[in-house]
Amino acid sequence: MTELALEPYQYQIDDMNYIIDLKQCGILHDPGVGKTFGVLMAMTYLIEMENVKPLVVVPPILLQTWYDKIYEYFHTNLKTVIYHGPKRKSINFEKYDIVLTSYNIFQRDYNRFRDSHFNMLVCDESQKLKIGEVKVSPKTGNMNLFGCVQSFKRKVEYLVLMSGTPVTKYPVDAFYIIQLMNPNAYVTKKNFLKHHAVYAPTDSGFRIIVGWKNLETLNKLLGLYTRRLIKSEVLELPKKQLIIKQFSLSDKHRDKLKELWDFGFVEMSNTAEFLDGMALMMRVRQAMMDPSILELKEKSAYFEMLDLLLEDLKGEQVIIYAHFQNTMKLLAEHLKDYDFVELHGQSKKKDEAVSKFKSGEAQILLANPLSAGVGLDFQQCHNVIFFELDYVVDSFWQGIDRTHRPGQEHEVNVFIFVAKDTPAVSLVRGIRENINYLEQVLKGKEDQSIFWKNKITAEEAQSWTI
Repeated sequence: MTELALEPYQYQIDDMNYIIDLKQCGILHDPGVGKTFGVLMAMTYLIEMENVKPLVVVPPILLQTWYDKIYEYFHTNLKTVIYHGPKRKSINFEKYDIVLTSYNIFQRDYNRFRDSHFNMLVCDESQKLKIGEVKVSPKTGNMNLFGCVQSFKRKVEYLVLMSGTPVTKYPVDAFYIIQLMNPNAYVTKKNFLKHHAVYAPTDSGFRIIVGWKNLETLNKLLGLYTRRLIKSEVLELPKKQLIIKQFSLSDKHRDKLKELWDFGFVEMSNTAEFLDGMALMMRVRQAMMDPSILELKEKSAYFEMLDLLLEDLKGEQVIIYAHFQNTMKLLAEHLKDYDFVELHGQSKKKDEAVSKFKSGEAQILLANPLSAGVGLDFQQCHNVIFFELDYVVDSFWQGIDRTHRPGQEHEVNVFIFVAKDTPAVSLVRGIRENINYLEQVLKGKEDQSIFWKNKITAEEAQSWTI
């Protein structure tokens, strides 16, 4: 018989009862609140009392974390296995009480999972399903990830979606939850957009989405199938403060960057590459950090600001977030005299990197928030640097909440690097706008108005953007 090894909060007991009673639902609490404990309590109860067979699908980096938490939170004889895919097809799922796998393996081995005796599906970081529509590959005939979950839902009695940020950018991101819980609400994404999107024509005659409406309807629908708590309601944690480090690029760097954006190319000795659309936007963002892309032989002002900040922090632990692979390489080279570890898509020995940083053996964690911003606990650190930003609010909040969580004893400092008169200003503005959508669709972040107040002027917000 399974017994608790830790004392749960009352709201985690409420989560357990909510899942058992509703059977198909979402647990959308703020990152750091502690969604996993309540879900695991529901799972263990259902396994032992109703002979439920759960399949848990998570991002790859969280597989070991989920496995460890099962035996950290409970004294139990339940058998758990991590299924890594084709190399271990000999595993007999029926011998285990809980099976853990990653999203990519769930999609690739879908037929095997479908033909097994699972009757509960738990999807952690379920915002990965946000496409909200079934699509089939013309080459392989395989369904996309959302299609696999929707199809699997038809055979299971229990479905639990877990996400701290189900709206990662725009309100349409939440469509997948409604579609899985009540497919008759909108039927199609096209109907969802018809009801909630505000369109305007462009000069070329195409219509684009310029805003959103009727979000109170979406909020009420989500409230029928989901629970959401924010940290200030249930936990007493130190405050967090946003510190925007503004600085200027050199005149030459800024002029070359502006030339690239205005014309789609700059005069270079070894290339005549022309860019437009998304490719141009990505190249401009990369060139903000790296003057060499523009054939400039100078040190980036971003790295000068980083040196000053690390000196001010005087050896304290720091998480540095970046998005582009090129930026990661530049940062790794720049930080070679520091004790640092890397955690991103290209890094190896991820578990070792996490262990070294958590133990204090490494001063700096160089990470992509998509890799390090989900499910990991770094409450021993209270300094977070966003060396570069992305429009996706999910990676921003998740990155912060790796440190701002139970066990944190210090005020969390969140530093954002913003080069004046560059697209960096637009990125900051975009994050703020997306957070406003999150607050309308769901109960949002408890301190966002104070967190962002007077951090960037109206004049700066209207400066050169992409």
